[in-house]
Amino acid sequence: MGERISIKNNTFIKFPFNLDNTKCGNILLCGNLFGLFGRIIEDDETKKCNFSFDDFSTEYFKDNQIANILTIKKVLESNGNIHIVCPKEDEQYFANFIRALIDNDYLCKFGEKISIKQIRNIYKQIRIFPMNEDRVEKEDNKYRDNVDEIIKMIGRREKNKYDVVVLNPPYDGSYHLKILNVALDRLSDNGKLVVVEPATWLINVRKKGRVKVYDEIKRKIEGHVESVVIENLNKEFGTGLYVPFSVTTIDMSKNFETIDFVCCGEHKIVKSIYDCNLIGDYRIVCSIIDKVSKFGDFMKNHITKKKMNGKFCYTKYGELTPVCGCSYVARTDKGVKYDSDSMWLNISNGSFTYGYITTAYHSYNNKISETPLCGYDCGKNLTDKITYNVYGTREELENWKHFIFNNKLPLFLNIVLTIDQNNNSKEYLPWLVDRQYTDEEISEMFGFTDEEIKLIDTTIKKYERNSPWFRRYMCGKDSVSDEIVQEYIEKISK
Repeated sequence: MGERISIKNNTFIKFPFNLDNTKCGNILLCGNLFGLFGRIIEDDETKKCNFSFDDFSTEYFKDNQIANILTIKKVLESNGNIHIVCPKEDEQYFANFIRALIDNDYLCKFGEKISIKQIRNIYKQIRIFPMNEDRVEKEDNKYRDNVDEIIKMIGRREKNKYDVVVLNPPYDGSYHLKILNVALDRLSDNGKLVVVEPATWLINVRKKGRVKVYDEIKRKIEGHVESVVIENLNKEFGTGLYVPFSVTTIDMSKNFETIDFVCCGEHKIVKSIYDCNLIGDYRIVCSIIDKVSKFGDFMKNHITKKKMNGKFCYTKYGELTPVCGCSYVARTDKGVKYDSDSMWLNISNGSFTYGYITTAYHSYNNKISETPLCGYDCGKNLTDKITYNVYGTREELENWKHFIFNNKLPLFLNIVLTIDQNNNSKEYLPWLVDRQYTDEEISEMFGFTDEEIKLIDTTIKKYERNSPWFRRYMCGKDSVSDEIVQEYIEKISK
């Protein structure tokens, strides 16, 4: 039985096939799953297709590729159906996979060579539905048409539901969640599903925006989630997303009281799918945000692109709201250099593909001005267009800068509210400008409990630029071992 599958070359995720508990073995494979069964090559002389495992560096990878092939063999021999919805360029891969199964006698029953009649049945059992990649364009309507086409393919006329579903759907926007939603509806009551996708729907801890879509899916799977793995796989998938990926394994045949959760090397057991985020206990996070939300006056009420009357001064809004996320960092043979003296991740030869400032640190060079500040044209030329400014009296802005750069609460809120690419921290940052407060005074003001204060402290330590967890979060699974991350988390959690 295959334990893991390959999504791209040597990247593996949990492979949930368990035919002993599968009713009929109907399987759905959807998305870009090239490499699922190893590399397949055609012999120039015999014209037969063969499986090749040269791409994989260890026997463990090779063994899992073979195990995946044998799993498909068992499904077919038990008269199960395999439906493949894949990009058009992968169609030939799966077609060659079927040929390789037959050419290498993987489908022998009771030691006898497979018959022509059985071959015909196999071609009926395995059906490939290529996605029309020509229609995948940047215009939303055309991409939506393509997603609708995928959804129709998943929900084709077959009466039987799927017992195993493996998804690596298109990531643009929230389309992958639509596909996941439909796949869940097509999953049998005892079915298993594993999905690889951006972790936004898991790590978002807010209660606005697309959260209704996220909640709908979470309600469907609550109690049936076996494991969740969150990791920066941008390098492996060749993407530059500002969120990590998630691998979620769902088993509808079981009710789990806890979830095996691994987040960038940090391993813990949680009780709810809502706790599978980048911060911690969802109940505590929401309690902190709820208490802050009752403050009444927030940063959003003090932002303008206009020139106010003469008593107001200005400071640059953009430098007070840094971004946070994890992104694909290009790598060379020399490896990645993690620059602890700056907020950037650099390649050892001085070049980099992606790099950006983390929420854990702010730029402290914005000055208080008598007039609104102007913007830049693509970061190059100063324009006469007024940019967004935070405004107030000079004393208020001095107190505000102290609050932003010296107190823990705004730092925690920025981390929590920007990790899914949508920075709306201005709606939650309280306008504390009458004087300069200590962290203890702020905790008392908002009535934070000991467990809430601990979560704030632990989160800030996790996101420090020298944190092993943060390095793993930014650079991916090869940058820091699980053991080092776990040791650090235990240390800061005491």
